[in-house]
Amino acid sequence: MKKKNLMEKFEGRSLNAKLYFSIYGSGMGHAARTAALAKSLDSISLFSSWGEGKEYLEKEGFNVIESPSVDVEWSEQGRMAIKKSITKLPKNLSSFAHQIICELSFISKFKPDVVISDSRLSSIIASYILDIPSVLITNQLRIALPLENSFVQSFLERVTAEKLGVFWSLAKEIVAPDLPPPYTISEKTLLYVSSIKRRIRFIGFLISAPKVRRGDIEKVRSILEINSPKVVYAQVSGPRPTKRWMVDLLILASKELPKDVTLIVSMGEPGSTKDVIKSGNLRLLYWNDMLDATLSVADLVVTRGGHSSIAKCISMGKPMVLLPIAYHGEQIHNSKKAEKLGVARMINPVSADYRTLAECIIESLSNDSLKEKALKISEISSKFNALSSFKEILRTLIS
Repeated sequence: MKKKNLMEKFEGRSLNAKLYFSIYGSGMGHAARTAALAKSLDSISLFSSWGEGKEYLEKEGFNVIESPSVDVEWSEQGRMAIKKSITKLPKNLSSFAHQIICELSFISKFKPDVVISDSRLSSIIASYILDIPSVLITNQLRIALPLENSFVQSFLERVTAEKLGVFWSLAKEIVAPDLPPPYTISEKTLLYVSSIKRRIRFIGFLISAPKVRRGDIEKVRSILEINSPKVVYAQVSGPRPTKRWMVDLLILASKELPKDVTLIVSMGEPGSTKDVIKSGNLRLLYWNDMLDATLSVADLVVTRGGHSSIAKCISMGKPMVLLPIAYHGEQIHNSKKAEKLGVARMINPVSADYRTLAECIIESLSNDSLKEKALKISEISSKFNALSSFKEILRTLIS
């Protein structure tokens, strides 16, 4: 009944375009970038997602229908649980089939002009069946397996990517929210799929422009009681089961940092209104509603290897320490590329401990080359206007 009421909200309304957004729900990166896109468009919008993605979109004020979840398993040690994920494959295949059925129902009832899919194949297939144009937003056409580099791994990844490429190509447009080569962050998971590589359109990072008004920085410093000359901001992101491990690691690492360094940690709990916890040089936030201002204050950012997190930091010229989720192939490859570009230091998540993290933070704060490269790549990224480019793509499909 709830899903039907969501559909009924749009009856009797009219705008130039109706857009249906189908969003991958694991973590908040996919939801964050499509939320930025939706806010920039004059359209009637309806979303489908699940998990943290659904929570984030609802917090941002969007109407969201819950879709069946298709995801891997995660451990409380902050890792991808490989054995459990393999065991879950039959269930995921069943959920994927259920997703297609649900998407067919949602899309046919909403009757959008265009379907926008962020990394979800089910909505691409459904829109193709319904003869509605679709746009695929993705930074991962090749599934990076959680194994050591080997010929077998490379072969499996390549074969799977080429087979899936046939289905991804059902989309009218394939958009990469990334910089073109040689600066592509998702190089490993995006560039080497021969069946569709010529169709990929690089539009730059799909993020909203930083909004830091006069007085916002002073407000952040006042609320968080920041008096130290150096500030490190840690953004804990990713699927919920992986967060606690990283938060605990950061709390322990804060005790190893010099007194002139303030560590701000956002635990990534959307919508939480709990007070800031202050202890020594540590500031713990459940959710950060002043992200752009906090990033402006920060000299260094500690985060996972998610594409959206890296893109945000690069856009604001912030050097990073990256701690990807263990055995998460895509995040590990993103982190390695950021390190290769000279904008970040990567820590091996399998062997990471709080002392290693603290040492890396201290070294990175005094690394001038890291700061210079971050500003250089930020300047390159500023030449792209992803939101404007996406609007032009939509205009061609709607006209």
